[in-house]
Amino acid sequence: MTSGYLAGEFGIHSFYPVRLPAPRDYLERGAALLAASSARELVRRAWLRRRSRLIAVVAHAGCTRSPGAPDEQIEALCEGVERISRWCLPVDTVGLWIDESGAVDWLA
Repeated sequence: MTSGYLAGEFGIHSFYPVRLPAPRDYLERGAALLAASSARELVRRAWLRRRSRLIAVVAHAGCTRSPGAPDEQIEALCEGVERISRWCLPVDTVGLWIDESGAVDWLA
């Protein structure tokens, strides 16, 4: 579903996923700074290898790794987009929310 959305909205037919724990998991473990630098390094390496022009931060309803109300998950998604945007990589960064029915919304 996400790949079809990326193809339709952005003309991207191939992507390289970087899977990370939910941002709130980092905070609960008390390792926010280390986790953020690790996430940054993973994203930077993916960009260097693929020369991607887009980073899509994706969250979805019912995620067992990031339980919580949809509004909390969406807030965390937007925070993630803002954080990655501050890394000043030469790419666009967007936030995508996948609802209970599988529909994709561009939120940030």
